[in-house]
Amino acid sequence: MPYQLTKLSNGKYVVKLKDTGQILSHGTTLSKAKKQIRYLGMRDHMKKQNLHEHGGAIQSVLFNKEHHTEKESDRWLRQHGFKVDKSTYNFDSPAYYRYRQHEPDDDKYEYRNHTIDPEGTIMFVLEYEKQKKKLKGGALKASTLKGLLQSGYKKPDEQAKELDGFKRDDSLSGRRVQVYHNPKTGEAVISHRGTEAGLADWMNNAAYATGLYKYTNRYKNARDLQQKAQDKYGSNNLTTIGHSQGAMLSGDLGKNSKQIISVDRPAKLSEVLFHKTPKNHQDIRTSKDLVSSMIPFQKMTNKPITIKTKSLNPIAAHDLSHLDKLGDKEIGSGIHKKKRKRSTWIEHVLHYSKEHNVPYSVALKECSKK
Repeated sequence: MPYQLTKLSNGKYVVKLKDTGQILSHGTTLSKAKKQIRYLGMRDHMKKQNLHEHGGAIQSVLFNKEHHTEKESDRWLRQHGFKVDKSTYNFDSPAYYRYRQHEPDDDKYEYRNHTIDPEGTIMFVLEYEKQKKKLKGGALKASTLKGLLQSGYKKPDEQAKELDGFKRDDSLSGRRVQVYHNPKTGEAVISHRGTEAGLADWMNNAAYATGLYKYTNRYKNARDLQQKAQDKYGSNNLTTIGHSQGAMLSGDLGKNSKQIISVDRPAKLSEVLFHKTPKNHQDIRTSKDLVSSMIPFQKMTNKPITIKTKSLNPIAAHDLSHLDKLGDKEIGSGIHKKKRKRSTWIEHVLHYSKEHNVPYSVALKECSKK
């Protein structure tokens, strides 16, 4: 940090620039001096991200509940010229206070979260006008998918800090779950690691087989981090991935995220018989993998991607190295079903609904009479 806190002989404090010794704040209390340093750091952080250019595009302001109370959030908003209207509050999130500055318009804008302080406790939700020609995006290259999943099996200090534009979010990442964010595209990925050598994780597998998995610490921790990632980056920008036990977690916890990519996901007979994977779910497995052997029999919206392998070794068949056979194939959003063109009849009803300012159901009845 380029700022220095110095105590004076009279017990007061001053804030100086470390490099030049320039005094930025004269004799004041310790708490006010610390707030001054925090504010200066926030200002520098915003300048680095060019956030000062987006003054009119701030849709919401978010405060991390672990670091800010409701009163502190109100005070900060007033000090910085934001709305503090009770009707703008949205406290549904367990992790953040959300203060809307105006209502969102999902048809016209897309939204991305940007931290504005170095500690990542305050965020702006910024509006970006949607491009008329929608870009093909959101899909992950198989090589990127493999890299992120493999990184999860390493110790936290050995995990990838950056991969193909995605930067590790250290505040949400740990040994079993990692979160990566691409600041250029606004996309984020949460990766759930598979089973690790050790009794605890194998006990978790046993809990899954007996239907008690949701009561394990592994599941509770993953669920908590999944929610925090969705709150911070937005569900529409988040891809949930996992391998093996992590694939099982991604399938269960990622239902509200933009997409789920599960590699070698286990599935019980009850899931095969009574559960259908959602539209945002893509499975990948190797043909000889025993862990995911029930996947081909489950009802699915998206056909699973099967990587052929001749290996009869169950451990080798379950290894992530098989993803190399997919090369740079894009997995997930932007590569599935094309949107069907609306029929002339539907276009006619929609036009009638808009022209006469009536709901679609009323327009349908009126058009059917003619």
